[in-house]
Amino acid sequence: MRAKTLTLKSTKKLKFIIFIIFLLYAVVLARAFYIQVLAGENYVKRVLADFPKGRIIKITSYRGSILDKNGQPLAISLPTISIYAFPKLVQNKEELADRLSKILNIPQGKILSILNSKDRFVWIARHVDESDKGLVEEAILDTDNSKGVGIQSDFKRFYPNHDLASNLIGFVGWDGKGLDGMEYALNKYLGGKPIDVMTIFAPKEGRMVLRPLSIQDTGTQNDVYLTIDMGVQSIVEDIKNHIVKDFNPRRVAIVVEDVRTGNILGMATYPDFDPNDYYDYPQRDWRNSAVTDVFEPGSVMKPFFLGYAMAKGYIHRGETCNANGGVGNFYGHTVTDVEHNGILTMSQVLIVSSNVCAMKIASHLTREDAENVVNLFHLVKPYGIIPGEQAGILPNFYYPINRMFATIGQGIAVNALNLANAYAALATDNLVKPHIVKKIVNPLGEVIYHEKVDIIHKDIFPQSTIDWLHYALEQVVEKGTGVAAKSKHFTIAGKTGTSQIFNFKTGHYSWRKVVAVFAGFFPVSNPRFSAVIVAYDPHPKNGALAWGGTVSAPYFKELVDRISFYYALKPDKTSSETSSGKSQ
Repeated sequence: MRAKTLTLKSTKKLKFIIFIIFLLYAVVLARAFYIQVLAGENYVKRVLADFPKGRIIKITSYRGSILDKNGQPLAISLPTISIYAFPKLVQNKEELADRLSKILNIPQGKILSILNSKDRFVWIARHVDESDKGLVEEAILDTDNSKGVGIQSDFKRFYPNHDLASNLIGFVGWDGKGLDGMEYALNKYLGGKPIDVMTIFAPKEGRMVLRPLSIQDTGTQNDVYLTIDMGVQSIVEDIKNHIVKDFNPRRVAIVVEDVRTGNILGMATYPDFDPNDYYDYPQRDWRNSAVTDVFEPGSVMKPFFLGYAMAKGYIHRGETCNANGGVGNFYGHTVTDVEHNGILTMSQVLIVSSNVCAMKIASHLTREDAENVVNLFHLVKPYGIIPGEQAGILPNFYYPINRMFATIGQGIAVNALNLANAYAALATDNLVKPHIVKKIVNPLGEVIYHEKVDIIHKDIFPQSTIDWLHYALEQVVEKGTGVAAKSKHFTIAGKTGTSQIFNFKTGHYSWRKVVAVFAGFFPVSNPRFSAVIVAYDPHPKNGALAWGGTVSAPYFKELVDRISFYYALKPDKTSSETSSGKSQ
């Protein structure tokens, strides 16, 4: 009986002890949670106040990947190591510097200078290839520097395609935060925020890390799939490089869009840079000129204003216009055509790109009409999908002459993205909001965002007006100013544009410096894509004047053929076909 009583008491005592142990463990966990999660930075600062030899260092953490629409990597985080030191504790500095110099390919003198620093804490090298870790550890041990030199695991952002789509993707800084492009825009979703790690050292004990790197510290790292298709991007990058080689322009911008969804499939600009070494390039090379730069588009504006005039009943298909030999006077301004045009049909006004007749047609437009054209096609307002989007410039439409000049693309300025999307609207008769992000996937593989077709304006023009525009713009390519864009395999609707660059020093437009543009969509029989090619201040090698039809149009043909075959589109031209439809 007594033995039973003792056993019962022992059991209760044991349970009590276990309870106390678990309670103490819970207190420790709660305190750790408070220190690392709730108190965070404030706690660290208070500790540092009591330990003047402590220091907070920032460690780059893992960041979600940026991929193209098919999952091809555009920006990824690679595991790396960073080597640090407490200079006062480092021994055999010359030997250590010599060993690390050979491993890291950094001059010995530079490493020695860092080790001789008067700072309490220094970085010897950041984001070193993880494969060198063993050699670095061996060098640290061989020189008796296990207390004075250490290795911290971290991550480095890597761009496997180098300058491909660099101006769109952007880059991150040393702390792993996005600084430009989509890297900047997607900071919230990609995560990878820098970690504050507190180190305290003493001559005997060496370093002590109170807040080690942990996955809880780094935020949520989602993977972001852009709408960019690497196949299309490679094509437009190659075409861009050919334009640069052949015409040495100051800038180039190319945009390709899926007209059905608004997805941007390709966006290439020149100058470009390698985001792996962005600091080696001037800041002007980082700019994504497809959205940051606006330009007077020239005659590529004509379809929007003439289409609106026809939709309103100001002009009709059966009408003609007298171009007066290619010369017209409007409110004291003399306007000319490239050719000595006479009587033209409405289609021919677009086909031969008559400025005189376009201005005459625009004389019917009211202020409200001109503003409607701009708003219906979203020509000047930013879409807010890519960092740095620049709003376009509009003249005061109160004055009739400004409405007339805007019709031929003068006095109005747009960027390449808005122009490409406006031509997509001409293709489908619907203005769809463009997209650059396709989907966002969290670490569990769940899709937390997916783009959806967002129609801003539906049925912009009557179907009869759209049919007329498709016919006329196809004829521009088949036998008009855009004939250099003519494909043997696919029908193309497009328009050339050449605008003189305004010289702010002289107060006049330059006769030699121009912006050469071609904008269009394809194939006409079933529109799938729109595209814009802009060459700013090109220089033909033969010294001739540059035009949209001679600079950008030939490359538009190449773009159409290569992208169409890439997507395995069936050619919509027969071998004997040279044009479609009947003369109008």
